[in-house]
Amino acid sequence: MALFGSPQKHPAAPYLCRLILAPAVVALSAFFLVGCGGGTTAPSPPPNTSPSISSISPTGVAAGSGGFTLEVNGSNFNSSSMVRWAGSNRATDYVSSTRLEAAIPASDIAAGGTRTITVRNTSPSAAVSNGVTFNINNLVPALNIISPKSIPAESGSFTLMIFGENFVENSSLQWGSNTLYGNYVDATQMAFTISAAYISGEGNVSVSVSNPPPGGGSSAALPFTVRAPGLAVLTRSLPDAHNSKSYAYTLRAEGGVMPYSWSIAAGSLPAGLNLSQGGEISGTAPMVASDTSYPFTVSLDDSAGSNTGLHDFSLLVRSVSPGRNDTCGAAAATPISNGVLRASISPYGDVDVYTFRGTQGSPVTAEIFAQRLDTDEDPAGRDIYLDSYLEILDSACAVRIANDDMILGVVYDSLIENYLLPYTGTYYIRVSDLRGDGRPDFLYDLSLSGAD
Repeated sequence: MALFGSPQKHPAAPYLCRLILAPAVVALSAFFLVGCGGGTTAPSPPPNTSPSISSISPTGVAAGSGGFTLEVNGSNFNSSSMVRWAGSNRATDYVSSTRLEAAIPASDIAAGGTRTITVRNTSPSAAVSNGVTFNINNLVPALNIISPKSIPAESGSFTLMIFGENFVENSSLQWGSNTLYGNYVDATQMAFTISAAYISGEGNVSVSVSNPPPGGGSSAALPFTVRAPGLAVLTRSLPDAHNSKSYAYTLRAEGGVMPYSWSIAAGSLPAGLNLSQGGEISGTAPMVASDTSYPFTVSLDDSAGSNTGLHDFSLLVRSVSPGRNDTCGAAAATPISNGVLRASISPYGDVDVYTFRGTQGSPVTAEIFAQRLDTDEDPAGRDIYLDSYLEILDSACAVRIANDDMILGVVYDSLIENYLLPYTGTYYIRVSDLRGDGRPDFLYDLSLSGAD
């Protein structure tokens, strides 16, 4: 029984274990297995139950668009999973262990930027997933109007108002090679302070607006003119007045430093009409037995003390009713010059046609102020419901250019800006209501500049 004799080293211990475990000694196998150096097995790690995001859809949307459903794909989702938007829970639907859907409201994407998407489980234990970036892309802005459009050189700093679409709080203005930041009013208008250093010399400046990334971009540019210093009267003639009819016409000037101050230096207006300091001739024309001219002279000063000298005008009061100025032709159309004329579209289906003379290549701007008129001194409500339609026609009464809405959905008036006249001679402006409506309270101001 050498096997159970005195202890001895075996030259090959592994073989000893094999012998002990032989089938012939089944009863002792367990005993000897313990002696052969075996041990207990290490426990398996618990399964990973933390949520994980692999993708989201969509990965971005346009700022200001409506609410949407965000699809989140990944693993380890369960009925306790909650999609989090920048750390805040959003209403979540559990679809499967690999998919969730979350309702993202429009208020979450009102402004551009990036947001982090995560998923949080509360069962079987609290855990938060990895974060995935969601882009809220700014739209490309549109620049439709700048006001003012020009200013005399060396006139000091001023406020430039811009009107358009898709502006955001950090939109910037490109003034030539300079980037400026201003005051955000809403998505359609902003205000920028232009310093005196930017208008020290004459010339044209390219003006555009840009939105930052994500998304974003730059608008098309509009021209701004820095004019020569000095003050000039642009109005050359006045439209006729008629017996006992209301009359309103505003003289136009440029240059100098606004506000202007107009006054009558000689002669007088017809009884019932007055010239305001702001340059508006308004009131009710007198009753005359025959057509009567009233010559008078005006003087214009600006707030810097500059004076243009004296300017002679003559206002003709006609003894007959104005009739309908709804067709082209010298006998029917109302002659106008650079200035602002108040009229109305009345009766139903009426159109108004005006005539002016212009020089080839001159930039002409015609603009309707109707829904922007404040006739009841309550800026909170719209006063005029005229949906103006504006056309410039040539001497043959053929339409050359037309405009319905200045800014669709924002300003329902009409603007034709810097239209380059193709020839020297007679032109017509036609004003109507887009729907073909008309009544006495459809008032409008027609502004014209660039005419001879």
